[in-house]
Amino acid sequence: TPISYPAAAIWQNAVYVQELTEPFLANPRDVTYPLTRVWTRAQGGHAAALAVTAASAHDRRNAYALRDESGAILETGYIELDVNARPVSTIDLVPNGGAATRRGVYSVLDGEMRIDYGVPGAPRPSSLAGASVYRTP
Repeated sequence: TPISYPAAAIWQNAVYVQELTEPFLANPRDVTYPLTRVWTRAQGGHAAALAVTAASAHDRRNAYALRDESGAILETGYIELDVNARPVSTIDLVPNGGAATRRGVYSVLDGEMRIDYGVPGAPRPSSLAGASVYRTP
């Protein structure tokens, strides 16, 4: 008889490109694209919201918009991920218009994301110690 593990324990260390727009263990199979997921800050000092848009199921470069508390757009661009980076996956927010990249690290588990990124051009954080927590419905 195979050993059964809780699904959350298996997925805790899993990382995949689509999880910024499809972060749940039971993602629907019949979504339409473009697909946007809005992450709202629950605690921390980063942008109030991060909207991530996948153009297609196979697009590895998602668009993003950082928003302030009123919903106004602070910055837009595209995301570059390294899901194989260790000890934590890396995220780069590359702004439209040629401004310097925001380098960061992140972790997603179900509807919660921990993310830390610096000001444009700053070095990448080495851990999630200073991360903001975001949630999505």
